[in-house]
Amino acid sequence: MRPIASEGNPMDITTVYRIEVLDHDCGPDDTVALHHFTRWMDAASHHHLLACGRPPQARMTEAQITVLEQATPHDLLQFHTRALQWRHDEVALTHRVLRDDVLICEAHETRSLCPLREPGQTCAGAGGAGPRIH
Repeated sequence: MRPIASEGNPMDITTVYRIEVLDHDCGPDDTVALHHFTRWMDAASHHHLLACGRPPQARMTEAQITVLEQATPHDLLQFHTRALQWRHDEVALTHRVLRDDVLICEAHETRSLCPLREPGQTCAGAGGAGPRIH
């Protein structure tokens, strides 16, 4: 998967991460649980940071997710990811999740940019308690 915008400034790059919703991604009501969207956002963010030439060790510290329509088994989802703001130690990303060109989910997240560390050390700024999801 390649960036779909010009090379150079990471603020100009949008990446597309694609997934297919599988049966086990859904609950008894055949809709995707929110924690799967956060897992896929994590993968889309990792993919985006690599495409921008940045270290992918960034940890999510906060996320705001709005699900507009439910995803169901065998849906093909596209996570369009771009940076809203880069700072020295964190990045703000936005995700637009499309199914057949229909927007079904939007998310904004902040990630703490972590250098490689020894096992057991936490990322500075990540708080160690996991992300806050709104």
